[in-house]
Amino acid sequence: HTRLLLGSRVGKTVWANVNSVAEVISIFRKYIRGEIKSLPWFESSLAAESKLITEKLDKINSLGFLTINSQPSVHGVPSTEQSVGWGPVGGYVYQKEYVEFFCSPWDLSILLEVLNKDEFKFVSYMAVNSKGDDSRMNVTSVNAVTWGVFPGKEILQPTVVDPISFGV
Repeated sequence: HTRLLLGSRVGKTVWANVNSVAEVISIFRKYIRGEIKSLPWFESSLAAESKLITEKLDKINSLGFLTINSQPSVHGVPSTEQSVGWGPVGGYVYQKEYVEFFCSPWDLSILLEVLNKDEFKFVSYMAVNSKGDDSRMNVTSVNAVTWGVFPGKEILQPTVVDPISFGV
């Protein structure tokens, strides 16, 4: 898999001497903390909104769950707010916190044991292996994770998670 990551100059510099899972984890953590400005498949720094959850992301990555997409929870923030705002002036935005990550099958099995306990039934999850032939999810319908309310408009939902599309 390393060859797939070496397409860019950044990839060649960052990934050229990676020899262990611990080193991969270290690179992901450095990216989250801003010590590395890009990754081979994403050649820009961490999004401003993700910087609001940097400590959480760093902890998640330190445990071997390598984050590739995330957003913080936002409740009624003005649409003009610099890090998470979007849409027309005068609106309010909302987000459910979520994280996407790579992990080992072993780590996934442990995580699912925890998430399937009664006290975590409120957590939605979708997981699929790299071959796409084994998926686990507790979601059966489309779930809006970002939406906004704007004057004179219907509620906008630019980001949804769809279990059918996820499994493709």
